[in-house]
Amino acid sequence: MRWLSLSLWLPALAAAAQVPTDFNGRLYIYDKSSPSLSNKHAPISHEAARLIIAQRLGVDRYHDGDSISPETMSALNSLGSSSGLFEEKDFRRPLAVLLSSEDRHHHQQDLEPYTHLATVEAIPSLKQSDSLFVGFAAQKYASENRRPVFSKDNAEQGIYFESDDAIVRRITGFPQPGLLLDQYRREGYDVILLISPKQWAAKTSYGHFEWPMVTHDKRQIQEKPLEEEPDTPAPNETISPSKSNDTTPLRGILPFCYSTKEKCESTTRNCTGHGSCKIAYTQKDSSSDDEGVPCYSCSCSATVRENKDGSKKTTVWSGPACQKKDVVTPFWLITGFTVLMIFLVSWAIGTIMTMGNEELPSVIGAGVSGVPRK
Repeated sequence: MRWLSLSLWLPALAAAAQVPTDFNGRLYIYDKSSPSLSNKHAPISHEAARLIIAQRLGVDRYHDGDSISPETMSALNSLGSSSGLFEEKDFRRPLAVLLSSEDRHHHQQDLEPYTHLATVEAIPSLKQSDSLFVGFAAQKYASENRRPVFSKDNAEQGIYFESDDAIVRRITGFPQPGLLLDQYRREGYDVILLISPKQWAAKTSYGHFEWPMVTHDKRQIQEKPLEEEPDTPAPNETISPSKSNDTTPLRGILPFCYSTKEKCESTTRNCTGHGSCKIAYTQKDSSSDDEGVPCYSCSCSATVRENKDGSKKTTVWSGPACQKKDVVTPFWLITGFTVLMIFLVSWAIGTIMTMGNEELPSVIGAGVSGVPRK
């Protein structure tokens, strides 16, 4: 009986021991200018994988770069963009591909030979990886000053961004993904393949990166082209119309909730200068283990103005963009004064009419006599 119980527990323990390895992803790199040497790099973090892909796509300015660890910097130097100082950037055509671990296991032999291979430790879920690639596509549209092109064919094929110089896509349900990657390599693309687990994932995230507003508001390209800003802003600073000199009033019905702080600041022009965007609440899904979708809204603050005589005037702001003045006090003052004046006029008219309807005293009537006859 004891050996029977051990025979039942040993497979379960072996399966449990293999579960943590499923949390790791894979990052394949195929360089057209380098021979396929199948170099295996040391394991890297999921944030390092994000920075490597962003650097090879040419959108690393949308990603944080202040707090980079020495290990991440070493991975960037080894696996990042290998273009030289005097090499033309247009000569290199990056292709970022997302593949689930299920498809990778079915076609492991099709992914070799490669130039570099690195294990991505504690990689987030496939859903977050897909959202990361959508962000890469939005950043490519913004960097090339283009409007997003949505087509049914691209959506079915999982193509998020496609141009003559770069492609960002996801391969789902393709019979032989390795053959498709070989075709891209023959066309002159440098392939960056990220394999994310489909069933198991660590409760981590890819970190902070800027999501350009070009995917949400197509007029953003016309109002403020990104080429007008030659200096790269700080990682935590977002280019938004709120920092421009646009003083036109906000028209239409503005939403109360925004998915990101950058979108809140851009749409409301930083709460029209009368507040700041803060998290109002976080909407969580009971059926999911995700952190939830945050709701950013404007938190209005009162402004105090000092007059010439030394007195101070406080203005309270409200509205979804803090663009409306609180006129409660003036409203009640005007309303109270109007009601008081109506009451006084009505009382005066009523008093005069009452006095006019009264009969004259009899003494006054008796003292009045006609003219005597001569």
